[in-house]
Amino acid sequence: MAALLKKHIAILSFIFGVSISTILTSWSLVKQQKDDCLIDIDNPTNDENTNKERIDYNNIKDGGLKYTRQTHIFGQVHMTKTGGTSLNGELALNYERVCGHKGWSTDAYNTNERVRKRAEKNKNRTRTNAKDWRKVRDSYTLANKARAKSRDNLFSRGRVPKWIGDEIGYHDCDYIIEERPSEFWMQFNDFHNSTMELHVPCRDPISHLMSMCNHAGRSFNCTNPDYRTEAQRCFLAGVRSRFKKDLLNLENIHVKCYDYKEQFKGYMEYITPLLQKKRIQSEYVHRDSNSARDKDSECIWKEPDLQKKVASFLVEDVEYYSFCDECLGSADDLLQKSDVSDSDDNDDYNASPRDDEPPQWDSLSDDDSE
Repeated sequence: MAALLKKHIAILSFIFGVSISTILTSWSLVKQQKDDCLIDIDNPTNDENTNKERIDYNNIKDGGLKYTRQTHIFGQVHMTKTGGTSLNGELALNYERVCGHKGWSTDAYNTNERVRKRAEKNKNRTRTNAKDWRKVRDSYTLANKARAKSRDNLFSRGRVPKWIGDEIGYHDCDYIIEERPSEFWMQFNDFHNSTMELHVPCRDPISHLMSMCNHAGRSFNCTNPDYRTEAQRCFLAGVRSRFKKDLLNLENIHVKCYDYKEQFKGYMEYITPLLQKKRIQSEYVHRDSNSARDKDSECIWKEPDLQKKVASFLVEDVEYYSFCDECLGSADDLLQKSDVSDSDDNDDYNASPRDDEPPQWDSLSDDDSE
């Protein structure tokens, strides 16, 4: 009887010992797996128990260069006839999270390829020629036509209807460039605890006016003593509405200006390091919006006194020109390289006509973009 009892005790001890050993081994494996995890389950911010590299989405290595996500959003007022179409298109094609009327990063590559193929089909093979790009159709064309019953094929992924942009939302955009009334930008003054740096390209008033006349198919009559009416006849939609000085009074929107002549040089050098490059880089197919401009036929360039009068009127009458007149050469000029003083030494940056010289700004080119 005693021998049988000892045998049972020995069996129970063996079973109990194996169970304890199994439990301890399992716990050891679980602990090891937890320690090897990328994120500590109990303390996600504690890196002491792991040597694995985390992905920091605010600092992404991009082609050997580190991209740092900015603390604010960038905006660009696409003022008519200041090269905004090309700027929007080039940035959306080659950089992430660019959102604009002339294209969004998400689908810019295929949009550009469709324009390229149409240009090649029509034997417009150079970078500077794709005159019928607006005839390129896609799903946005059909959606907008069905919604707005538009008789023209004016919208596509390369000319995005505003209702589609609003439907998508601007929550994941790093750079926004829009042809909208100034009220559009007001929403970003209270936008998910972010701030905005809003850029305004400033073009010489006379050159800008002549470009608008050309786009509208009108000529400025220098013999008409009512030069104000002549100027207003050439105003395009948006010249009065896309920028208002109310934008200067917003706490979380900081408005900056720059000289339009630097659109594709100094400005690109400023903005592109602040954006993330796309993995695939492409050449942008230019999209014309103006007919060829003949500056020799524009009488105003032969009338310096008239230039001064018209420039003065534009600065007084249009808030955009008035803002640029005050901003260029100031501390809010993005590309101002020299120290800013309170004197009148910065004549080259001032649109106001002086008694001894005409306005100093020159046009970017005779082939103006929208």
